[in-house]
Amino acid sequence: IPFNDLAGQTLVLQVFDFDRFGKHDVIGEIKIPMNSIDLGQPIHEWKDLVGGEKEEQEKLGDICISLRYVPTSGKLTVCIMEAKNLKKMDVGGLSDPFVKVVLQHNGKRIKKKKTTVKQNTLNPYFNESFSFEIPFAQIQ
Repeated sequence: IPFNDLAGQTLVLQVFDFDRFGKHDVIGEIKIPMNSIDLGQPIHEWKDLVGGEKEEQEKLGDICISLRYVPTSGKLTVCIMEAKNLKKMDVGGLSDPFVKVVLQHNGKRIKKKKTTVKQNTLNPYFNESFSFEIPFAQIQ
């Protein structure tokens, strides 16, 4: 993706509850428009998850992420650090969370990556990094 096109880019991070036999349930998500952040320096912050499809006011949990863009190599590195206080999704009062990282351009999915599933926890520690190649020309 050329850097100039990054204005139309959105990074979507969705936290799911893994379900072995059915559809994975969305716990919550965050959307980061690439033109809304300063890629000149690394970002490391906690974000509140918001409801995916349904408009819910309940607390869904928080996710800690780190973003770093290196213009010389054209690489955006997304690190999913951890999540806390996730919504209970399973009968036993826990969840089996994983995070899906999606890079979108003008609403269309370009690339998708996933973390491993963490079993029986509402406070998963991931510490997993994913790199997306985005030439500097596409980000401006």
